[in-house]
Amino acid sequence: MDLHFFSLSQLELRSRVAGLGKKENSLSAAIFSRHYKYTVTGMLNGEVRVWRLPTSPLYHHKEILLHTFSYHTREVEHIIMGKDYRTIISSAIDLYVCFLSL
Repeated sequence: MDLHFFSLSQLELRSRVAGLGKKENSLSAAIFSRHYKYTVTGMLNGEVRVWRLPTSPLYHHKEILLHTFSYHTREVEHIIMGKDYRTIISSAIDLYVCFLSL
């Protein structure tokens, strides 16, 4: 599964996160930061992944996985990113809420 980010103001593909897993490890939630610098994905297996997205046309479609957090035991349902883009709050079906700091 791939995750595509489009710019609505410019009507163009901004970035793509490819290969987000097989059926048992598929994407369940996602959020991206302002100006498309970062995206955070929640997975069915409980992982929360932080990706840096390309900012240069030379590296278009070249995302980099920065962190993988494995604190949840079940599907991630919600992700919130703080205004500082360094704080992430996630909740999952396992009834846990995690506060993550980059």
